[in-house]
Amino acid sequence: MSRRLLVSLVLLVVASSSLSGLWYWGTGIMLSRMNEWAEARRAEGIAVSWQKAERDGFPLSIAGRITAPAVDHPLGWRWSGAALRLETTLARLDRYALQALGEQTLSWPGLTENQTPASLVAAEARGEASFDFDGQAEWLEVTLKDWRARGPFKGEEISGDGGDIRLERAKSDLGYPEGALGRTEVRVRRLVLPPEFEAPLGNEVALLDLQAVLTGSAGDLNATPREILAEWRDTGGTLDVMHLALDWGPLSVKGDGRVTLDDAFRPLGAFSLKVKGLGKTLDLLARKGLIEGSAAFALQAGSLALGKVDPEDGRAEIQLPLTLQDGWLSLGPLPILKLKPLPLP
Repeated sequence: MSRRLLVSLVLLVVASSSLSGLWYWGTGIMLSRMNEWAEARRAEGIAVSWQKAERDGFPLSIAGRITAPAVDHPLGWRWSGAALRLETTLARLDRYALQALGEQTLSWPGLTENQTPASLVAAEARGEASFDFDGQAEWLEVTLKDWRARGPFKGEEISGDGGDIRLERAKSDLGYPEGALGRTEVRVRRLVLPPEFEAPLGNEVALLDLQAVLTGSAGDLNATPREILAEWRDTGGTLDVMHLALDWGPLSVKGDGRVTLDDAFRPLGAFSLKVKGLGKTLDLLARKGLIEGSAAFALQAGSLALGKVDPEDGRAEIQLPLTLQDGWLSLGPLPILKLKPLPLP
């Protein structure tokens, strides 16, 4: 064996040993942090469990695989799955890529005793999360594929082709306004509503896109939903919607606004909207008896007079204020729909 070949083999063995040692050390740190996170949550009264946690990704990925993970919150919501894979890097041990292996289920109780518990099940889920030094999540991003959800009322099933969710905890150094709790972004593609909903614009929503900041105080999270929402409302809590987009049947909406709750727990707020397909939408609502024909006629006349043609798609677009006040949803000066209080115990 030549001296050069011998040196190369020695270097290869040393490099392999170093890489193996680095992988073993890195995955050990990751699993240790995961256990510390679980213990911190248990100290808060949240049950965290799994059947097995083991190293994964040898030799290039710092990864771990958790079998049968489950999280049970005192408020009644629960997440469980077949398995979960976590991956990180030595440079960013505070940030993890998440891959759900097998079916994942998120469930939460109904708001009242006679309601069916709600659940969300996804065939595929991937995400990313970042944690601070105390193990609290700073932000979480999740992408769902082929998901279905059951509502908390009669167990009706809603499904979707895909969905993207981002939740971010408010921090002053990120430019959040005083009193902000966090930011949420939700994007749902091809949302299919159940027949029981008798949705006025059809049972398929092509797109729902929302970006909003939640402000206010949540108070005692162990209180009832009514008490939590009352505390949030009474301390000036609002949902500030920076972006809203909806494509549903003939209706296409884009806008922004702010919403809270009134004393009767009905939506209260105002939005500025750009609307397309208003005429056909009003016809459908009037035919189904959801709005009066006179209101539909007045709005249609206004849209014809004030609407502008969008050169991109050739559809007429009108800008309208939408208000939620005194139990009514109004477009411009005309009340359109009666608003009911939230069904809270």
